[in-house]
Parts: sequence; C-alpha cells; structure tokens
Amino acid sequence: MSSPVTLATALTDILNGISTVIDSVAQAIAANASVIGELLVLGALAIAVVTVGRRVFSSVGRFFTGLLGGL
Repeated sequence: MSSPVTLATALTDILNGISTVIDSVAQAIAANASVIGELLVLGALAIAVVTVGRRVFSSVGRFFTGLLGGL
C-alpha cells in the first residue's frame, strides 16, 4: 500500500515542476539570444521605415495633388 500524499509533498512537486518549466524556458532563450536580439532590432527598423515612409509618401502625395489639382 502506498502512503497518502501530503499537502507538503504535493506543493513541493508542483513547485519543482514550475521550476523545471522556467529553467527550460530560460535555457531556450539563452540558446537563441542572438536570434531574439536580431529579430528585435529588425522589427524596430521595420517600424521606423514604415513610419518614415508613411510621412514621406503622404507629403509626396499632397505635393502632386496640389500640383495637379488645378488641371
């Protein structure tokens, strides 16, 4: 016969499981840190290009609208 599970044993097992999951996630992040950093930088650059491009094309569009609006 097996002994009954106590609250302390159950909580210890749960905390050990959570600790294992967190450790696995941290190892995966550490192993892929360069890729994650590269994606963050490329994402920031893409957002900057879209923002600047939107302003530039908006200004160019208004220029040609004003230029051709009198036709």
